[in-house]
Order: sequence, then C-alpha cells, then structure tokens
Amino acid sequence: MTLRTFRRILVSAIAVILAALLPITAAGAHDRLESTIPADGAVLTEPPAAVVFSFAAPPLDIGGFISARSASGEAVGVGPAAVDGLTVSATWPSSARSGTYLVSWRVVSGDGHPVSGAITFRISGQGGSAPAATLPTVAQDESSFPLGPVAALMAIGLVGAGLVSLMMWRRRS
Repeated sequence: MTLRTFRRILVSAIAVILAALLPITAAGAHDRLESTIPADGAVLTEPPAAVVFSFAAPPLDIGGFISARSASGEAVGVGPAAVDGLTVSATWPSSARSGTYLVSWRVVSGDGHPVSGAITFRISGQGGSAPAATLPTVAQDESSFPLGPVAALMAIGLVGAGLVSLMMWRRRS
C-alpha cells in the first residue's frame, strides 16, 4: 500500500465518521424545561393567574398543550397553550378550589420532536397548611437521540469507505 492510498483511506474514514456524527448535534436541540410558574411542588395561598413553562430553546407553535387535573381526577379548565418565545403558558381559572393539581404539558421542540412532562402544585388557601393529596407521578420526557443506530451507520460507513479505497487501490495496481 502506498502512502497516497493510505491517505485516501484515512481521509475517507474521517469523512464518514464526521458525516455520521452530524445527526448527534441536531438531536441535542430538544427543548429542555428550564423552569415553571408555579414551581413543581409549590404550595400557593391562592390560584395562580397562569401556568408558565420556560424552555431552553423556543418550541414550535404547533401541537402543544397544557392540561390539568385535580387530585380527584376532575379536569380543570385551563386556557389554550400559548407559545411566546421560550415560554408556553395557559391561563388558570381563578375559581379553582384549594387542593393539589397535576399539570401536564407537551410541546414540539425546534427539531420537530415532542417533549412532555408534568408538575404538581397545591393551592392551600391557608398559607400552606392544607394536607397534600397523592397524585400519580409523570416522568419528564427527556428524549435523546439513540446512539445505537449512529454506531451502526459509522461501522457501515467505515467498512464501505475501506472497500471503496481497496477497490481503487487494486485497480491502480
């Protein structure tokens, strides 16, 4: 194998590896929940005016929703989800009674993938002395790009680049 052929193989392999790694950077664009108003687990003395979810990157203004349920499972009539820059919000009914609430959310991240989760908070009406109700927990959807397919594509690309380089080398020999 000549030095020139070795360089071609090396350059081909590096190009394939870089091409395979490009999707990983795009996958990091999923919106991540930064903060909420009210905060998860907060105890409030009066109903909030709205529930607000702040994200690390602006979500798309399509397919997002915010819904709420009381500890008894009764739906709470929150307003429609409104996207404004990094935040998604919905108005909260001022008539909401004391109790514990589960607020679920879903947005479409900038790269088109849905991201979802939930928070709970309690309206005590008495400065935080109301007993806490037990609500089901909802796991935050921290979607991540599966690395298995990337590794497989990298291996296929390296083998392919090696075969192409080998064929080119044999043709010139």
